[in-house]
Amino acid sequence: MLQHILLEKFLYSCLIDADRTDSADFEHPSNRECRMLRRPVDWSALHERFETTYTEKYGDAYRGSDPVIVTRRAISQACLGRAGTPCGIYRLPVPTGGGKTLACLRFALAHAAKRQRSASPVRHIIYVLPFTSILVQNASEARKFIGPENVLEHHANLLPSQIDRRRLLLSENWDAPVIFTTTVQFLNAFYSDSKESQRRMHQAASSVLIFDEAQALPIKTLHLFNHALMFLSRHTATTSLICTATQPLLDEIAPDYGRLAFSPDADLTAGISFDALSHRTRLIDRRRTDGGVWSCAELGQALEKPLASRKHTLVVVNTREQAHRLFDECKRRFEKQAVKVVHLSNSLCPAHLRNTIGGFDLDARRKNKKSGTLLCISTSLVEAGVDLDFDLVIRDIAGLVSIIQAAGRCNRHGYRAISDCWIINLEREHGRPGLDEEIADADRALRETMGTRKAIPLTAENVAQAVRLYFKYHYHDQRAQMLYPFDKPYQTNLIDLLTENGAAVEEFGRRGKTLAPETRFRAALASAAQKFEAIDAGTRGVLVPYTEEGMRIIVDFCAAFRTPDGMIADAGKLLAKARPFTVNVYQNDWKTLADEAHALYEVQSGAGIYYLDERHYHPEKGVTLEETASMFTHTG
Repeated sequence: MLQHILLEKFLYSCLIDADRTDSADFEHPSNRECRMLRRPVDWSALHERFETTYTEKYGDAYRGSDPVIVTRRAISQACLGRAGTPCGIYRLPVPTGGGKTLACLRFALAHAAKRQRSASPVRHIIYVLPFTSILVQNASEARKFIGPENVLEHHANLLPSQIDRRRLLLSENWDAPVIFTTTVQFLNAFYSDSKESQRRMHQAASSVLIFDEAQALPIKTLHLFNHALMFLSRHTATTSLICTATQPLLDEIAPDYGRLAFSPDADLTAGISFDALSHRTRLIDRRRTDGGVWSCAELGQALEKPLASRKHTLVVVNTREQAHRLFDECKRRFEKQAVKVVHLSNSLCPAHLRNTIGGFDLDARRKNKKSGTLLCISTSLVEAGVDLDFDLVIRDIAGLVSIIQAAGRCNRHGYRAISDCWIINLEREHGRPGLDEEIADADRALRETMGTRKAIPLTAENVAQAVRLYFKYHYHDQRAQMLYPFDKPYQTNLIDLLTENGAAVEEFGRRGKTLAPETRFRAALASAAQKFEAIDAGTRGVLVPYTEEGMRIIVDFCAAFRTPDGMIADAGKLLAKARPFTVNVYQNDWKTLADEAHALYEVQSGAGIYYLDERHYHPEKGVTLEETASMFTHTG
């Protein structure tokens, strides 16, 4: 039934995009010069361009016979060798540090080139990632190989200097050969009530879709995601690739509600040994066994020895509150030592995060001992796809996938024989919804994998066993959440709304005491679209005064002209420029900042857009509930 609904949505997407494109081009004929809709993509030329650059950069001479590089080349070559595979759904289960970004892009370009003269040529390559931090990194890498003119980066955190008329125009309907976008944008194209998103859905047809870090798919969207991929695979000659070191069991969840059907010989790297990639890190369980937890002071003390021996260290925690408290503890403890303590969390605006990560330069620090040892205190935002290589990683207990992904930032490039990833249980006041359930499932999987051992090497076999056990337990415990449940105006779920709509039929009968009218399609499309959110909001965005550019955007909002109906003129353009300088604040923190700290100001009365007092934006911690000691003057 849901496949029929997706067909309706697909046709509507074609209609609304054609209507809006023709209307816009009639009003602005110069738009046609920017659009690529009527120009076939020369995939053979793009693939040849990629291969030339790849050979120059990663040929056999690059680091010679180093085992890690040899394995990465084997993975990439295997992907190239499978380019002639039929349309379908495939896996790339490569360990962290295996070079899957370029390997799957190589597969996609070669696959598109082979289909160029077929009855179903590829229209786009769409690379989908869960986090903008890795999206920006991967899109930048792709531009080096196939040229910036062929890559469209579409997400909410583009810097103002990156936004031009052509990019805005092409982002409206993903009108580019290669598109890098987020999981949220992809799911919105299929299920959101936003017309802006709906017009993009049909562009996924006859394409190659790459889903990197697929383990980060929101649990409530798994069945919906599976239905979208199955529709595209069965009806639109689309090829999909699920990429992650920690493969979710999408093909083993309840078949009645939407199970993924992988193609025969789905594993593109079957038969390749990952030993060189998977013997680099040892997982050590250092959780308190006496029922207690680690305090920030105890962890700070434990860090003294590895930092003194110049081990660049990453500590990943579960909440912003933990990150702030641990950062303060370590900043105080190591302030007179040659240790650079940095903080990463979503308390920093995207522009601030980008600048901070860009300043790590771990390779340069290893060569220059005078540069100081790096200690990074971060939330989980560094776990997926960020190309960082630390000597020691410490992970606060969380879901097993998070632990494995954090370990992937340790000895990533194999410069050391083996490095350690500790698991600890750090003190915390609260956690995000579902965290305790993830920890319980991770604990069960770890106990079965590790047995009585306190340390195990993260071999491919150990990781595969632990991850499979974790998803088995976690998906069983969360099976009701996969249906996307809600209880207002009555208790039902999104899968039901998009299929039989049984809860509404029952409610109709209960209120009217009559049977519901017979109809073939009972789906409540509008209600389902209004209910859909790929990620639970629970937050409000606030503009922050990071750098002169951020301050200037706040001033522009405050000085903007108001139209006769009270709207801010050019609000859309201003908001697009403001996104890299926006932080999403939890509702309870918003209340504290507004009612107690009096640190939130509306840009104009009734506009509904707020900015933060600069005394509550710390140059290292970002948004804080406490007033900082001095005015924020960092210029990035």
